[in-house]
Amino acid sequence: MTNKDRVIATALAVALAGCAIAAVATALWTLRFGLFAPRASLSGLQTAVRIAIVTVAAALLIVRRNSVERVALAVSAVAAASSALCGLGIDRPVVLATRLLSHLAAYTIWAVVAGRMLSARRRREPDGVAGQAEA
Repeated sequence: MTNKDRVIATALAVALAGCAIAAVATALWTLRFGLFAPRASLSGLQTAVRIAIVTVAAALLIVRRNSVERVALAVSAVAAASSALCGLGIDRPVVLATRLLSHLAAYTIWAVVAGRMLSARRRREPDGVAGQAEA
């Protein structure tokens, strides 16, 4: 396993853990405060970043062919769009609920994507090489 492979595997493992933690935190926040509880408002820069995320996710939907990745991109676009709407002052109950549920779904689906990519990388390693120290 090369250094590049180790870095990629570590990044995927961190992404998997981060997404799982974010999904649990979102679920706990929803249980504690409710589905329609208002969140802190976003600054203009944060709103612009959410709009950029929607644009990039939509563009990647054209390029990516893996169905799970495409679902993750679509849900992420919905999550970012609902956050952008809140940042623009449109904080209706349906937008607040969409914001929480779409973020929960996005974190969960991205955890699945990271797990699948990590698993695929491990399957591609030659037999007997994984876990051995380099000489």
